[in-house]
Amino acid sequence: MLVWLLVLFFMPGLSFGQFTASGTVADSDQIPLTGVSVSVKNTTLGTVTNLYGTFQLDCPGERVILEISYIGYISQEVEVTPDMGNLLI
Repeated sequence: MLVWLLVLFFMPGLSFGQFTASGTVADSDQIPLTGVSVSVKNTTLGTVTNLYGTFQLDCPGERVILEISYIGYISQEVEVTPDMGNLLI
């Protein structure tokens, strides 16, 4: 029993029902946006895009809604599943 608990504790990547959402946030001219807030709706999980407009975010469950917000732009919500690959938002 102790071994099983240690495996679960030290290997969070093997947790069931989790996936990593990743992608790029760009404007209508396909120019990457830096500092865009990307968060999982109804949670405290979130991140911001880097210098190249890319992000990675660990998501719980099999399907989540990402909230995308940036000053001067209309906020968006995007439904994401594990099989979607790299997103372009």
